[in-house]
Amino acid sequence: MRTVAANLNAEDINKIWPGLEPSQLRLYVFDTGMLVETLGGSIYNLKKANALESDELRRILKWVMESLRDAEVLSQNYNEKNMQDAELAVQALRNVIRDLLDRTENPKGWLYLIRRIESIANHVVEAGITMQHSLNKGELVQQEEQEEEDSDDSEDDSDENKELKPSTKKAYQALIAGGISIIVGHIISPTQPYWVLLTAFVCLLGTESIGRIYMKGFQRSFGTVIGAVIGFMLAKMLAGQSMIELVLLFLVIFLAFYLLTVSYTLMSVFITMLIAFMYDILLGGISFSLIGARVIDTIAGAIIALGVSTVIFPKKTKDKVADVTDEYLAELKPFVINYVRRFREDVSVKELTNSAIDIDNKLQLIEDEARPLSKPTESSSTSDVSRWVTIFTAINYFARHLVASTYRKKFDYPVELVDTFKQVEEKLEHNMDTLSKLIKGADRTGVIYQLDREREQIEQLAPSISQSHQDLIHHLFYVWRINQSIVALAMDLGAEEK
Repeated sequence: MRTVAANLNAEDINKIWPGLEPSQLRLYVFDTGMLVETLGGSIYNLKKANALESDELRRILKWVMESLRDAEVLSQNYNEKNMQDAELAVQALRNVIRDLLDRTENPKGWLYLIRRIESIANHVVEAGITMQHSLNKGELVQQEEQEEEDSDDSEDDSDENKELKPSTKKAYQALIAGGISIIVGHIISPTQPYWVLLTAFVCLLGTESIGRIYMKGFQRSFGTVIGAVIGFMLAKMLAGQSMIELVLLFLVIFLAFYLLTVSYTLMSVFITMLIAFMYDILLGGISFSLIGARVIDTIAGAIIALGVSTVIFPKKTKDKVADVTDEYLAELKPFVINYVRRFREDVSVKELTNSAIDIDNKLQLIEDEARPLSKPTESSSTSDVSRWVTIFTAINYFARHLVASTYRKKFDYPVELVDTFKQVEEKLEHNMDTLSKLIKGADRTGVIYQLDREREQIEQLAPSISQSHQDLIHHLFYVWRINQSIVALAMDLGAEEK
């Protein structure tokens, strides 16, 4: 789901579906992915609890899934009745939930599973209707205002001006690595010195931390060695059979680009095989010394890139992970606080859902930057980062499930809880700010707050299910889980619980 959302291109979307905004399609993909994830576990748990023994519930759940599957909102042969049928199915599921709530003061524990399915299915229907409205009318949905974000960016830029930007540091690294590579290239391969330079630049491109450069250089070197062996053997076996080599040439080109997003090592294998075939076709034969020089040049370029990044403006992997986790918390904070604020104020549902997509993408950055430290070792820094990734993955899971409640409005509760909600917001903001400082090393100690007292107040004063169909306790469950995860990580980093 993250990969699909990240690769949605505005230009392509406008060509294929004129009038459709990329944000609308991203939202639909996000909601659909959430529904698929939720259905698997929820249906399994409903079956374990014998809830599916009810013929009516089984029938309606099947109706919901089939109607959403058949909606095909982006199909050229879209039938409006399909989405209407999906709306009716979700409404029928909502009626079942109300009936179950009205029958008894103590509803079954599995009822929350059905409510979650209904809520996320309703998201998918709402997103589908919005997209069809834009496609049929040709109207573009207004983009969110970026004034605050732009002002924040300008403030960040003013702070960054005091030190070199990452792009400037990378330029210096590339300049020095390029100079060394040219010298080394002429020493190793006087006739083809550019291979060392090319490898050094490729290893530096798109990487900031030492760990990422090391991992990219190792993958490229290892893939080159394997590709050189296979390519040399095939080229020798097929010497003189140009047509077969030409067919294999196009095949390895396809596989190299097809596997680029799957494995950088495999991509390097096929790129090296491609070079071996081209040498054989263009030069009329390939020698071991020629392909061997290619391997040595690649390894030399990777070593140069790693050495320069270690000495010139080095960026430790743990520091880079700290930077991206700080960015994650910066996205998470307004999302969670606005979610809590919506219980007492009117907050844009679209804004919350788009934020959920953004924090999901930020988690991918954390996982990517932490990958060089993912192998289990005895290093304390490695184990620390692994724990960070685990906890942030859990936080992201809880945050995504908050989206299921964003369309719920008009919560009923006593006026005494207004101040409680404000306290929850203040403590959540304080906890996330404290965690951010601890991760970045700005503070070594800090105070972190549990929300046990606020949770107890809300659960004591919240209307019972028989008094209100909006289950306040249910909609706050993942907020408590998010804060517990933040508190646990902050305490690991030296914070004191209060």
